[in-house]
Amino acid sequence: MWSSSALEHFQESRFLGQLDAPDLEVETSGPGEPNYFRLQVRIKGDSVVDIRFATVRCLSAIACANYACRWVLGRSPRDFGELRAGDILRELGPFPGDKSLWATWVWAAFQQAGRDWRDRC
Repeated sequence: MWSSSALEHFQESRFLGQLDAPDLEVETSGPGEPNYFRLQVRIKGDSVVDIRFATVRCLSAIACANYACRWVLGRSPRDFGELRAGDILRELGPFPGDKSLWATWVWAAFQQAGRDWRDRC
């Protein structure tokens, strides 16, 4: 059984897609895994003005990514470190089986994007 919040984020999934010429791009996946998560971010000044993700067609993957994208939109990339996998799971979970792993993969991509941004600035 999926939570109403997870279903809402999956059905909405307004951030699913691709950006032309993103300012940041990060991809995560498990070792030897066919699953992936790609994050693309457009930044103006010190604020995220557009964000998109690509991933496998999986309810938990899309719900986690959409939640995280909504959370960071309008924030500074420096704030990405405040996002926690546990926060994603508390908002969207519980997930069946090993599907909660997607919260960690999404979180890892945002952490890497934040580090990449800090390294540039």
